[in-house]
Amino acid sequence: MAEEKWAPVEVVKSARLVLDHWKIANFESSHANFVTGDVIGSNLWRKPDHFTVKVNVNDTIFKVQRKFVFGCVARDSHGKLIEAVSGSRWGCVLPEIAEVIGIMEALS
Repeated sequence: MAEEKWAPVEVVKSARLVLDHWKIANFESSHANFVTGDVIGSNLWRKPDHFTVKVNVNDTIFKVQRKFVFGCVARDSHGKLIEAVSGSRWGCVLPEIAEVIGIMEALS
């Protein structure tokens, strides 16, 4: 995973964009596609197979503050939200470790 350096204001903008897309997907149309990311690198969210759960995890590392944040969303095979978890921890870790910690929080 390539490390990206985002300013805190960019993280907030990205989170707001994902929230807006989530609202559209959940409230405006039962058949809406869930899209995240910027226009150039957009990813189409796909529902998991029947009787499975899909967990998406994202993290951001703030090296100067020696802190990382993570967010997890779990959805069922109908695309319905099961659980959303976010958190932050002190420390300077690799992005993969931040994601693993996020997954552990989601599973707990």
